[in-house]
Amino acid sequence: MTAQRDTPHRGEDGFGVIEIVVAMFLIGLLAIFVLPLVMLAMQTSAKSASIGTATDIVNAELTEIRAAATSCSTLAPFRTSAPAAVTDDRGVGYQAVRTIGACPATYPGSVTITVSVLSEGDTISTATTRVLLARA
Repeated sequence: MTAQRDTPHRGEDGFGVIEIVVAMFLIGLLAIFVLPLVMLAMQTSAKSASIGTATDIVNAELTEIRAAATSCSTLAPFRTSAPAAVTDDRGVGYQAVRTIGACPATYPGSVTITVSVLSEGDTISTATTRVLLARA
């Protein structure tokens, strides 16, 4: 009677060092190609969030002016005061800038109002509207 050994044959031992190195190399290549896409997606997401916040600020400013502006005298406070700066949850600061046109010569008449929002010196969002004024 001959005894057989229970040892596996060479080559059936599982993963070898070469297979592990090749797998790591392939994962590294995949990471090199995917990482720029992830970075671009993060930048685009941050830019979209900034545009959304700036647009909300513009809409709030225009809504406030439209609600208060019934005459040229009610527009005076909006001409002399600057809107408060706003900082979002990410720590990005925004500053709204109002430009109010001249009062009309006859009434009822309209006045042009432009609101822009700046962040770090760049204009992020802007909108222009006309407001009907009933009296001086």
